[in-house]
Amino acid sequence: RFGSHDLVESMRITNDGKVGIGSNAPRQELDVAGVIAQSTTTVNSLPSATNNGGARSMVSDSQLSASSNFGATIAGYGGGSYTVPVWCDGSYWYIG
Repeated sequence: RFGSHDLVESMRITNDGKVGIGSNAPRQELDVAGVIAQSTTTVNSLPSATNNGGARSMVSDSQLSASSNFGATIAGYGGGSYTVPVWCDGSYWYIG
């Protein structure tokens, strides 16, 4: 108890380094129970793929839709109207 208010845990970091947000028993390195808000960027604003392997983002101006272009590289396909998820392998940014 803290004064007249009960404390409610909303985030936990376990001894083995797992972080739970909305979860008191995280199963992965980051375990979020709920919706994650993520800002979007444009294709030309993505950082260099070099040294960014494992990074993920959303781009708001892809010329390629996600439904038929999963795995396609995104470089050079900005200026469109599709919002798509992208990921980086350290060499290129891909839709997916």
